[in-house]
Amino acid sequence: MANDLKTYDLVVIGGGPAGITAVMAASRFGKSVALVDSHQEIGGAGFNTGTVPSKTLRETALALSGLKSRNLYGVDLSLRREVTVADFLGHEEHVKDAFHASITQRLQVLQATIYCGISFFLDAHTIQINLGSEDGDKDPSAPGGEIQLRGEKILIATGSSPVHPDVFPFGHGEIYDSDTILKLGRIPKTLAVVGAGVIGTEYGCTFRALGAEVHIIDGRDVLLPFLDAEVSQALVGAFESI
Repeated sequence: MANDLKTYDLVVIGGGPAGITAVMAASRFGKSVALVDSHQEIGGAGFNTGTVPSKTLRETALALSGLKSRNLYGVDLSLRREVTVADFLGHEEHVKDAFHASITQRLQVLQATIYCGISFFLDAHTIQINLGSEDGDKDPSAPGGEIQLRGEKILIATGSSPVHPDVFPFGHGEIYDSDTILKLGRIPKTLAVVGAGVIGTEYGCTFRALGAEVHIIDGRDVLLPFLDAEVSQALVGAFESI
C-alpha cells in the first residue's frame, strides 16, 4: 500500500539488459536489490520487441531465401497463401518464454526482488511504484496499488524508444516504427524504410528476402558511415543486387 516503505541497497529502474546486469552484479556482492519494470515480462526491447524478434525473423528470411535460391527440381517452394509476420515468429515466443523463465529464476536465486509497475521519484532516494496487475514481489497488493521503495543508490536504466518525427502520422495508416513493425498483419508488397541505420538496413534486407519491394531512404550519402568505406560500398552493392 502507499504507506509501505521497503529499503534496498540498490533500486534499478528498467528491466532490460543493462538493468538486469546491474541487478545481478550488485546481488553477487551481497547487496539487497530491487528491480522495477513497467512490463510483466522483463528483458526490455532486446528480448521483447527488438533483438530476439528481429533476429528470429531475419534468420527465417535467410533460410527461406536460401531454399528458394536452390531451385530444386520438382520442389515447389512458393508460399501458397498470404503470409503474416506472426507465421515467422512462432519459435520466437518459445525463445522469449525460456529467457524470461531463466532470468526470473536466476534473480530469485540471487534474492533480488522484482516489481511490476510505473515508478516516479518522491525524493533523491525514494520512488513510488503504481503497481500493475501483477508484481514480481508477490505481495498481496491489489491491481492499481502503490508501494514505496527507498534505495541507497538508484540506477535509471530505462533504455530508449523509437523517434517519432512529426512529419510522419504514426498511428494512422500503414506507418510503423522499429517496435511495432513486427505487428504487421501480413508481409507487405512494398516497404519504404526511412533511416538507413543498423535497424533500418536490417529490416530492409529482411523484408526484401521475404519478397517485398524495399526502398531505403536516408539523408546521408554514405550507408552506415561508422563502417569502413569499402565495407559500406560493398553493402550498397549487395543491397542493390537483391
